[in-house]
Amino acid sequence: MRYLWLDLETTGLNPKAGQILEIGAVLTDGFFNEIERFHAIAIKDSNITLEPFVFQMHTDNGLLSAVEKSVYTEEDIINMFRSFLKRITVAEGFVTVGNSVNFDVNWLKERGLREWGSYTSHQVLDITSVKLFLKELGVSPTVDKPIGAVSHRVFGDLAWCQAQAEKYSTFVKKPSLLSNLVAKVSLSLRRLWR
Repeated sequence: MRYLWLDLETTGLNPKAGQILEIGAVLTDGFFNEIERFHAIAIKDSNITLEPFVFQMHTDNGLLSAVEKSVYTEEDIINMFRSFLKRITVAEGFVTVGNSVNFDVNWLKERGLREWGSYTSHQVLDITSVKLFLKELGVSPTVDKPIGAVSHRVFGDLAWCQAQAEKYSTFVKKPSLLSNLVAKVSLSLRRLWR
């Protein structure tokens, strides 16, 4: 199994009215060993206004400074990412992984990468959902951001996402948690079928 760890930085929350500023992806094997990575930054379309909290966030983390130096449009970086996906896609595909990764996938589809499903497995592993799932089981593991990881920059967020996945996998492997899970699922199914 291979994983594509994906993160985007955008001008806001609405893909119909916004723009992708940064795309980052890391392809790993099943043990999280890096095989290849992709990174691209787009110039900001002058017709798009950043939401105030996004402007402040991307000013503080240095992304807007990098955006000003870019020579690529959003369409360019999506096409570059498309070429990367074509190159790394093999018969078994890969599972897309990230924090709230459906947000990123939906942005890519909305902004021009409509054929997303032809590159990937239909499976998606959302680390944020895993965290919430473990919390429901009574486990709330804390995972610190790796040293040097910059928030809301793609590789900083992906490093944190990988650290979370590694930590959470240790909890899923514990027999006591699996027993607890089976009991909760069983109870839920009994309620559902009454």
